[in-house]
Amino acid sequence: MYKCASLASCAGFYLLLVSSSLSQQVQEPITLRRVELFPAGQGVFEFDTSQVGDQTLHVSMTGRERDDALKSIVHTGFEDVRVDYRSEESRDIEAFVLLQRDPSATLAELIQGMRGQRIVLTRADGETQGVLVGVEQQFQGDEGGNPPCEVVTLRTERGLERVVLDNQLRVSFASEEVQSRFDRMLARSQGVALDRLPVSIRVEKKKPGKSTIAFALETAPWKCAYRLASAGDRYELQASAVIDNNSGLDWEDVELVLVVD
Repeated sequence: MYKCASLASCAGFYLLLVSSSLSQQVQEPITLRRVELFPAGQGVFEFDTSQVGDQTLHVSMTGRERDDALKSIVHTGFEDVRVDYRSEESRDIEAFVLLQRDPSATLAELIQGMRGQRIVLTRADGETQGVLVGVEQQFQGDEGGNPPCEVVTLRTERGLERVVLDNQLRVSFASEEVQSRFDRMLARSQGVALDRLPVSIRVEKKKPGKSTIAFALETAPWKCAYRLASAGDRYELQASAVIDNNSGLDWEDVELVLVVD
């Protein structure tokens, strides 16, 4: 009986150790933990993670913010950090930035950024499908008398084919995923400031423990608001901070630090 009780106790202790070990191995993905805001409109954003492996942090930045972030980025505990701001989605948005700023932008200019995608050109008499190689202007006959036409070059099963763009031509993407993304970007262009482009920060982590990465972004400057309140025969000067989160990042459960001059 004594031996059985001892074995049962050992088994319980072993299960306790296993349970404790598993709880210590819980790995948290890369998450925004700390934001430092300066009155001049600059912020330092710090992320950390305990998850081993490759992860990607998705943020949106203007071109100037992207340059500042690349110059200010610091990290600890990662074997490799890569920044990608030429994603397919960013090329979509850049095309719509052109459309938003120039209402006279042509269809050819709009799809110029989609090189490498498989597109479908449809007319009443049929369709042509292939990978978009490029778009160019081509003069017909006398350059001085006729306006240039826009020509799409596709890589098809028959080789390279050139198709003239006109009002009777319908352009769509062969991939439903790409078409959906294209439509999504078009909808966003109606009410979103498209100067901000998506940036992907890819990190590689091989060792356990917490790793951090931080960079600077422009933010709206924070301000102090003061209120003089009467408290019987004395007055209290109450101060509060007015902060506008225009970073596009969720600040829930984030340590917020306000830096004064």
